[in-house]
Amino acid sequence: MYRAVRREHPLRLGRIPMVGHKKDLEPMPEALQSSTAALKIMYKEDFDAQGALRIIREVEIMSRCQGHAGICRLDAVFETDDVVALALELCEGGELFQKLLKLRAFPESQAVPIFAQIVAAVAFLHANGVVHRDLKMENIMFSDASANAQIKLVDFGFARYASADELLYTPCGTADYVAPELAIHEGHAYQRHVDAWALGVVLFVMLCGFPPFAAKSDIELLQSISHGHFTFPTKYWSHISDEAKDLVRALLEVNPKQRLTPAAVLEHPWITRRRDAASTVQYSSAAVTATPPAEAQLRRSLLLAEHLIDVWLDPSPPFLR
Repeated sequence: MYRAVRREHPLRLGRIPMVGHKKDLEPMPEALQSSTAALKIMYKEDFDAQGALRIIREVEIMSRCQGHAGICRLDAVFETDDVVALALELCEGGELFQKLLKLRAFPESQAVPIFAQIVAAVAFLHANGVVHRDLKMENIMFSDASANAQIKLVDFGFARYASADELLYTPCGTADYVAPELAIHEGHAYQRHVDAWALGVVLFVMLCGFPPFAAKSDIELLQSISHGHFTFPTKYWSHISDEAKDLVRALLEVNPKQRLTPAAVLEHPWITRRRDAASTVQYSSAAVTATPPAEAQLRRSLLLAEHLIDVWLDPSPPFLR
């Protein structure tokens, strides 16, 4: 996990400070020097081999998943002897969680376009063989502060490649958002359906302001999640449509094989009947071809990932392909 070693700073990319080493960072491409970005700095000394793998995987997956409006843009990657720094798209609208704190809960009319964008981005990841594994309110951001801002998925530190039927075993994620198959016990196999469960938690929280499962300790919370029993308290849900509740139930389904997929969520009546057809935000899981990342940027990011493997790890991990 990144914990305290993750630092994100808005900055002008042409004036990146030196971090932890006398050697200058690699010069920015001229086209990016006037840009503003968030700089995510990861210190090598804080990572063992597994931590290094996560950094490498994050760079490689983000590089290959560019081109969708709902995925945070990776502009460039820098490396010194001490740090790896990712220059990321600056999402000036803040976190979905921050907006929730101001509203307490989202009216359905506001929740639909936001949630549809989130789901479209996750569907795009799954269509490209990637599972995020850490979807939560804090990892969903807005591109700007406007009413129709595009959402952006961020923090791909736990993301990895996974086909539709591939089994995963590494426990990860945030307790409130983990799926029952992860909550049962450490080492239990799971698949990319865990992202759909997390989407269900996100939707539940958006509509009422609190999570579907609560407990005094993480152990009790995981036990509650593993059973999958939750309710719609009348005080907070009486005004919410049956279609919204139906979608929440379909996502918070204990059996992962019966859980609604992100692609199917986009066809659910709660979204299709309320979606604004004239909206400029992206609801499709298809890539946006109008603003793809520059080929040189992708090549540079992938080359860095390969370089980090050579420096930190031997042999090369199988996920890099």
